[in-house]
Amino acid sequence: MNIINGRGYIALFKKLYKIKKQHKKEQKIYQQTIQIFPQFKYPDLETCPDYSEALRNKFHLSYMLGEVLIKADINKI
Repeated sequence: MNIINGRGYIALFKKLYKIKKQHKKEQKIYQQTIQIFPQFKYPDLETCPDYSEALRNKFHLSYMLGEVLIKADINKI
C-alpha cells in the first residue's frame, strides 16, 4: 500500500468496509440458521478451553485498536 499520498488509506477503508458488509451478511445467515437448527448455536465463550488466554489478548494493542474502530463505526464519529 502506498500510504505517502493517501491512496493506501483509501484502500484500507474500502477493505474494512467490505469486511464489515460480509460480516453483517454472515451474521444474518447465522441467525436464520440457528432459528431453524438450534443445535448449531455457538457455545458460550466461558466454556471454551482457551477462554483465559482470550481474556489476556483483550489488552493487546491490535485488539484495542479494533475495538475503538468498531465503536467509532457504531457511533458514526
